[in-house]
Amino acid sequence: MNLTKNKIKAIYPDVEEEQVDLVVDLVSSRLLNKLRAFSEEIKEIPDALSYIVTELSLARFNRLGSEGVFQENVEGHHVQYIERYLETYEDDLWEWALFNGYVEDGKATVRFL
Repeated sequence: MNLTKNKIKAIYPDVEEEQVDLVVDLVSSRLLNKLRAFSEEIKEIPDALSYIVTELSLARFNRLGSEGVFQENVEGHHVQYIERYLETYEDDLWEWALFNGYVEDGKATVRFL
């Protein structure tokens, strides 16, 4: 996740390190929680899905100061925020899970330890 943090700091150089850590950690936790729906064995975000953490973290930084707002219009500039931003990666998560044997034919498999 250090690469994600470095990318955010490059784009937002004035943001404090603690804010970057907090946002990346929250996004990572949400993504990991989503991945654990496929298998409790998943303990960390795979490298193949790390781009999701980067993109979602940047989306959160773009929205700082506008939390709770669905859309805003300022002097002719219209912005509409994605309400459930993790859902935009649902297909990517399913493809990853299928490729890695966590789902078969669109259904999650059960793994016994």
